[in-house]
Amino acid sequence: MQSNQKDDFALFLFGLLATDVNYSAFIEQSITKLADLHGYADSSFLEIDPNQNIAFFRAASGSNATHLKKFIIPKGEGIIWQALNGRLPIEVNNASDNAAHLKQISESLNYTVNDLLVVPVQLRGRVFGAVELLNCQKRSAETLEQVRKSSGYFDKALEVMLLFNGYRARFEQKDAA
Repeated sequence: MQSNQKDDFALFLFGLLATDVNYSAFIEQSITKLADLHGYADSSFLEIDPNQNIAFFRAASGSNATHLKKFIIPKGEGIIWQALNGRLPIEVNNASDNAAHLKQISESLNYTVNDLLVVPVQLRGRVFGAVELLNCQKRSAETLEQVRKSSGYFDKALEVMLLFNGYRARFEQKDAA
């Protein structure tokens, strides 16, 4: 990714924050742009629900996006939890050969996952979820590092979005009182 592409992604995120887009739409548009910039066919964002010890699909892009959102991943299962527990990205080149890959999800959607990259999202040092990028169409030696840098922008923008939502809710409560 060229320097101007990183800047474009940062500007894209800033532009989203400046609109009145809701939380789920913010995530969906962000991960779609991230996948497009780095040459991945599809993307998803899995958010952790610490009360239930699961990760759930908050947003997804691609033809199976709506169907994907019905799945949950229990703590400890799949590549997602390996990345979350290790707090490091995990790149899998032959997903079908990886024992941790949750094939039942892709099989139930009739979707082939050739390769994937899972990047944990951390907010203020706490693991919040992960971006999952699927089926890279233009991989280079720098792809992983480029995605890590872009994900850092996403982490910060997501934190700002959550702060905005918190303040917005407080103001709405005051206005209703």
